[in-house]
Amino acid sequence: MTSGSQVHNGVMKISMDFDDTLSMSDNSPNPLGIFHFHNHVMEGHEIIIVTSRHESEASKDAIHGFLRKHNLPVSDVIHTNGELKVETLVKQEVSIHHDDDKRELEALQGTGIQGVNCFNKELFTKLWIEEFGQEPDEGFDD
Repeated sequence: MTSGSQVHNGVMKISMDFDDTLSMSDNSPNPLGIFHFHNHVMEGHEIIIVTSRHESEASKDAIHGFLRKHNLPVSDVIHTNGELKVETLVKQEVSIHHDDDKRELEALQGTGIQGVNCFNKELFTKLWIEEFGQEPDEGFDD
């Protein structure tokens, strides 16, 4: 599968995963994802959210509420309902996709879509310790 990713008048379509890429499990912003988001906004690119969440009013409300609260302008939010995102990303002509899931990033190989890993090991470890009182096992981010 090859991508139809295109640049129109210097503007690329950039996609970002939502859970653990922009928003952490405690609903705080992921600093790495937010950093990438703001860089793309400053460069004038179009940003969409592509999430594997199942589409529901609750999911839409949570995502749009987070985006409003943190002033993150996007042109669309797309739910893949548990499916890998690659087909949606190709159809949407995405140039760059940000995600924390290695499976999603590996699925981009051969499509022409650049994958950016937004897994934040430091923040994940901090949240894990708060939740479980100990550091996660070695290799948790493999």
